[in-house]
Amino acid sequence: MLSNYDANSLSTSDAQEIVQSLQDANISPSEALASTMSAAGFDAKNIGDLAGVGQNSQGQRPMGPPPPKTEEMSTISDLLDSLLNSNDTQKFIVNSLSQILQEPGNYNRMSFYA
Repeated sequence: MLSNYDANSLSTSDAQEIVQSLQDANISPSEALASTMSAAGFDAKNIGDLAGVGQNSQGQRPMGPPPPKTEEMSTISDLLDSLLNSNDTQKFIVNSLSQILQEPGNYNRMSFYA
């Protein structure tokens, strides 16, 4: 696939063709792909950038999700506080840990922190 291209003079259309060929072959971007392409003299990131992979119509990479609003954070924080401060939750956690620690093989009595 890459043998049809010169790694030192890739055009935008070359990069787009390479990306399309990879997509047609169901090959996803990965470290292994980047390593294989590098061994053949190609820079996978450069090809992706030339092809415009992951860019919006203005040529910019899309931003992540917006940060949560203050009201949402306080609601989440209140819910978490109520769960952690509930006697039922504390009892559940203690009972669960006790059960796990009582089962053979789940706990090594030798401690490196003592």
